[in-house]
Amino acid sequence: FPKTVLSMAGITPPDLMQGRVFMGQKKETEPPLIHLYRDRQSGRYDFSRAVTDGRYYLIRNFMPHRPRGQKPEHGYTVHQNWNAWSDWYDQNHKTADPVHARFFKPKPVLEFYDLESDPWQINNLAEEPSHQARITSMDKALCNWMVETRDTSLIPEPMWYDFVGEKMPFKTIYEYAQSDEFPVGKILDSAKSASRGDAALLPDYLKMLTDSNPLIRHWGAFGIFQVHQNTPPIQVALRKMIANDAHSANRTMAAQALALCGDPDTAFTFLMKEINTEKDEFKRLLALNALEYGR
Repeated sequence: FPKTVLSMAGITPPDLMQGRVFMGQKKETEPPLIHLYRDRQSGRYDFSRAVTDGRYYLIRNFMPHRPRGQKPEHGYTVHQNWNAWSDWYDQNHKTADPVHARFFKPKPVLEFYDLESDPWQINNLAEEPSHQARITSMDKALCNWMVETRDTSLIPEPMWYDFVGEKMPFKTIYEYAQSDEFPVGKILDSAKSASRGDAALLPDYLKMLTDSNPLIRHWGAFGIFQVHQNTPPIQVALRKMIANDAHSANRTMAAQALALCGDPDTAFTFLMKEINTEKDEFKRLLALNALEYGR
């Protein structure tokens, strides 16, 4: 819309401006794919990316543990239907129809829908053999777009101001994301791997905890959280991260994982300290979010 308005006003849109002029004398051709996103829902963090060609719709959920129906303050104080739906689920979750209940349950890592036959996106076809070639192609396009745009949601929001500021090498998160400090392809691969929560990848997740890049360490801790195996080596690695990592978001993610890996007391103690002493509201918010998923 902004690009179209500028064009219609006789102003040439900047080369960096994303989007398409969709009406007027300089109307541009429709793209073959449209990209969509979901990030923070008010006070609840999330991270999903999607792409559609108009008929088929692919969604990649990087935080599948977070349900679609999280409990952001805005939703439950402004929209009374959210409260009614939540109350219904609390009372009927054991017998609720799976379609109705999925709003409150973890998401699959990949969702794929045929919007022509299934406009309400009920039947997830991500595992259907007949669609695998199309899914692979659309997922490649989605990931290429994330790399091309240097998607900053691969950087946990509470870490942004660890990297940017008036006295920092980068003044904005955009500048940081355009730099070599942000190896976007490598970070994306780490995030995709972590979102799978595959027990077979635990050695990879543990290795990621010691990476020199703090973003990869974060996604490594998230991968361990997804698997949540209770073994002494995992506990030792997570406690070490809690004690030594320079970034609050990484310490919080390690604590969230540790809570499910056999040491909830250490995790809770750290999270409460972070909530009560951290001055950065985004870091406090991540720790508060972690309390909900570390049990």
